[in-house]
Amino acid sequence: MLNEADMEQDPVKRIMKVAAFGIAQYKCTDGRLNKPFNPILGETFELIGKDYKYFAEQVCHHPPVSACIAENDHYKYHMDTNTQMGVSWSGTLKAVPIGFQHIVLKKSNEHYLIGRPTTTVNNLILGTMYIEHVGTMTVKNCANQMECPVEFKAAGWGNAGKHECNGKVIMDKKELATLSGQWS
Repeated sequence: MLNEADMEQDPVKRIMKVAAFGIAQYKCTDGRLNKPFNPILGETFELIGKDYKYFAEQVCHHPPVSACIAENDHYKYHMDTNTQMGVSWSGTLKAVPIGFQHIVLKKSNEHYLIGRPTTTVNNLILGTMYIEHVGTMTVKNCANQMECPVEFKAAGWGNAGKHECNGKVIMDKKELATLSGQWS
């Protein structure tokens, strides 16, 4: 997706492809209710593929902070992330991500920031557990100030609107395009 974004000539389509990359990361969370991987402090993961390199490290254990970097001929990506956790009496675990994902597309030399939505694990006490991502994912092009806020919606009664997300591309307070779909 980021390779396509780097090759895209139209800046509106380019930010939409970066937003699609941000949304696509949540697909693997659908139905994943087991405890996440919790590496020990200093543990690293390295992957060298045919056309990219990826490196991640657990840089702090309490609170858990991970950092990663990836690069290929089209982009540079890095992130360091912390999560503010909370549990409600209603049986919902809430994880608010702190920090941004950074993407630099090499052809246009544009730097994008992605701020992520809140993740909730619902029905911890009673009922069937499920994961939702709710709130706004913000994608910002730091070079031209174009933004693409994407709203992740909570499922309604009877799972109406489950996994829906809707966004728009904005520049100078003017809506240039819209996107919609499901993160799953």
